[in-house]
Amino acid sequence: MGGKGRTLGLSKVLIPAGAAISLHHHPGTQVAYIATGTLTYSVRKGGVTVMSGTPGESPKVVRRIGPGETGQIATGNWIVEQPTTIHSAVNRSGKTIVIYLATLFPVGSPAAIPVT
Repeated sequence: MGGKGRTLGLSKVLIPAGAAISLHHHPGTQVAYIATGTLTYSVRKGGVTVMSGTPGESPKVVRRIGPGETGQIATGNWIVEQPTTIHSAVNRSGKTIVIYLATLFPVGSPAAIPVT
């Protein structure tokens, strides 16, 4: 399912307490909704706007996380990551973070591309 040459994927990701996600970017657009917990999100290049509320129904801008910045994305907040956004994340809490993802990537591409 998806657009021509693209695959739409839906997934649930669990990030254990203390776990880190290495610097990477995605080959397509990804929407990430924080269902539980608070994710510490760092941007090297590009940026994201942290939103709250329902998409399409006047969502509210919480903050922007730009290049060289780190910010918190709390329960009920969501972001849209573009392929140009190079980022990493960490769970600094003592509980597992639950994230729901909707991705629109080129067919056959990996979910994330590591950046060194």
